[in-house]
Amino acid sequence: MIELLSQRPNAMKWQKYSADILPLWVADMDFAPAQVIQQAIAEASQDLGYQLPPEWADEQVVRWLASEHNCHIEPSWVVWQGGVISGFNTALASVCQSGDEVVVPTPTYPPMRQAPVNHGARCVEMPLEYIDGIWQLNLDKLANQLARPQCKAMLISNPMNPTGCVYQQIGEISKLCHQHNVLLVSDEIHADLVLAGKAHDSALHYNTDHLVVLMAASKTFNIAGLATSYMICPNAKLRKRVQKAGAGIAGHANVLGVMATATAYQAAKPWLNEVKTLLTNNLSVLNRWQETQDSLISYPVNATYLAWMDWRQLTDTPYPHLLSYGIALSDGAPFGAPGWARLNFACSSDTLSQALQRMQQAIEAL
Repeated sequence: MIELLSQRPNAMKWQKYSADILPLWVADMDFAPAQVIQQAIAEASQDLGYQLPPEWADEQVVRWLASEHNCHIEPSWVVWQGGVISGFNTALASVCQSGDEVVVPTPTYPPMRQAPVNHGARCVEMPLEYIDGIWQLNLDKLANQLARPQCKAMLISNPMNPTGCVYQQIGEISKLCHQHNVLLVSDEIHADLVLAGKAHDSALHYNTDHLVVLMAASKTFNIAGLATSYMICPNAKLRKRVQKAGAGIAGHANVLGVMATATAYQAAKPWLNEVKTLLTNNLSVLNRWQETQDSLISYPVNATYLAWMDWRQLTDTPYPHLLSYGIALSDGAPFGAPGWARLNFACSSDTLSQALQRMQQAIEAL
């Protein structure tokens, strides 16, 4: 049975706005973590001194990736980190110098648009296009960009945040990056939250010489506050280079986060199955409401708990308008898409119902 977090006194999601605002913005869930995870954290907290990630944790990552994603990796490929943002920043730092270029498909998670700039590189945004029911890149344009000598890396969110979809072109992207000696950095933090009968296509299924994959249990099991993730890098020389780039800058993963991740992979799959059922039910409610809207353009969601909405036929500034009606979505502008908004449906059915009622009122007022 999934426990709803009705009171979240310290949660950023609920405390950013006043109590009369329904928060459906930042990507965490209003569901308590599985009891087995909470118990593991309590036990691990008995020793909070300096610790190394146990081999047992690496083994659980290896087992989980094999069973859930048909990815077969070696324990030595796993490097624990303090979150995927530090992960993709250290990966870029390992290959980028001032004046270099990094390809970033947009719309995307805002820190990804900033990451190249953090290292003196230029963020080359490449728009995703919705064609034949699929968010996709123009591969000819991508090939031309990757062929530029100053292009050193490509940074992707896979599955896609904010569009809520699995990538359909990972094989082609991986091949092009390998062909042009470009580092592919694939943030796969939402990999375990694929819905609607789809399957996650990891970059680990393809060429691995020029690859860094970033994963975590944080979104899947709602433990993002533990700030723990892991990098998977099959190429030993590249792995050492990335680790060196992060030395003294990127912090280590904390022991509670490592133990929570390993325990989740070992014993919390039943909880995840229940959560995905709840998400699927909420998505069905959201889809039915969207079907009644003529001017609000929405797109099918098959991964994550994030819905991407095009409000431009109604207003160029949906975020402040919706806020005035008591609902906080994520503004599309930081994702590279002004006039859009992202809705987080990982909440109770009552919260979602209230939010849809308020959005309906907001639409009728335009």
